Amino acid sequence: MKIAINTYSFSNMRDRNGNPLSQPHIIEEAAAIGFDAIEFVGLSCGDNDDKISFAHSLAEKAESCGIQVAGYTVGADLLRDGEVERLKREADIAAALGAPFMRHDAAWSAPEGKSFEELLASKCRQVTEYAANYGIHTTVENHGHFVQGSRRVIALCKAVDHPNFGLLCDIGNFMCVDEASVHAVREVAPYTIYVHAKDFLYKDRNTEKESLTAGYFPTLGGNYLCGSALGDGAVNVSACLNILKEAGYNGFVSLEFEGPGDVMSEIKKGYKLLRSCVDS
Repeated sequence: MKIAINTYSFSNMRDRNGNPLSQPHIIEEAAAIGFDAIEFVGLSCGDNDDKISFAHSLAEKAESCGIQVAGYTVGADLLRDGEVERLKREADIAAALGAPFMRHDAAWSAPEGKSFEELLASKCRQVTEYAANYGIHTTVENHGHFVQGSRRVIALCKAVDHPNFGLLCDIGNFMCVDEASVHAVREVAPYTIYVHAKDFLYKDRNTEKESLTAGYFPTLGGNYLCGSALGDGAVNVSACLNILKEAGYNGFVSLEFEGPGDVMSEIKKGYKLLRSCVDS
């Protein structure tokens, strides 16, 4: 396995002038920590900038820092008109980055009378068939409350039924629908082609809301989660990664940090845990 980090993890970090870190700066920070690769979550260029040119510049920056580009992540809602064509343009950007994987969302809800699979599978297949021309695999993540849970994401993978498409397994996100991560990872391992490593602090539904600190949000079942440094929360990170190893997974494991606290120290803590898990 190779250890990556996504740019979203640096969202709450600021430079000496109080501005969000630029993506070229994030590349430098990731390489200095020791990450093998970086995953871009969108592009941070201006609306009027040429995105393909900017993507090429990021690829060159990563190469100069001795770090690979692991993937490209974008939002989506395939129930909206024009999303398939828009995602094809995002695949063009992924190609300019030199990313071997592109993750896109699928949907956030479903109209009544339509099955999960029939709504999304054909559109996911169109995107992945286009991306395959670049040699880019496409993925959907267990994310949010709708495209979530081991049974549902497996059903989507089976319905898409394309060798270029698979699951981005976020080992922490299963908790958003109150599913134990170790159980879920074991179920989805055969369909996994990319991994996010994330951790959450957990409080059950009986917790008084007034006692919850900033950052906590409700799960589907009414419990509460808050992002944490990898290893500080309720996810058994080493067990999840061992399950993936045993299933033959040998790809990227991308750290995603979204909690409170000092961003750099929390990221470094997560890096050390990932490195020990991957190298053991």
